[in-house]
Amino acid sequence: MKLTNIVYLILFTILNTIIAIIYNIDIFFSQKNTTILNFIFSVTFFIFWFMFSLYMGTKKQNTYTKFIFVYWGINIISNILIWLFSLAKTNLVFLFPLYLWYCSPAYGFSYLLGTGTKLILLTSPLGLIFSGLGYLTGLRLLKSNS
Repeated sequence: MKLTNIVYLILFTILNTIIAIIYNIDIFFSQKNTTILNFIFSVTFFIFWFMFSLYMGTKKQNTYTKFIFVYWGINIISNILIWLFSLAKTNLVFLFPLYLWYCSPAYGFSYLLGTGTKLILLTSPLGLIFSGLGYLTGLRLLKSNS
């Protein structure tokens, strides 16, 4: 992967996530009812992942697939751990940054799903799904233009 693409990847990941965190942070911490705007913003967060992945697919950045599997794999594993430890009523402080980073951007989905287990387990794979579909769509576009 070219250095410029790595810079784009890092900037995109940080900016997209921080903007989503900022928008959902109050609702996330207060556990108040989310609004349709929170939901729309969470959907937009994943649409941006789809669009960026589409771009990476059109550039045929094969190492990007490794990144999305590792990045979103951390999300899935950490959310499963959070869920398991919440069942055991145990708090693990070291998981909190991961919880904040990965869960708060998707917290708007609680508008439809409610909070708790269903939200954590259903939204965890969304990043991988949107990123993977975007990348595959980008590859198809690349092939159709060749």
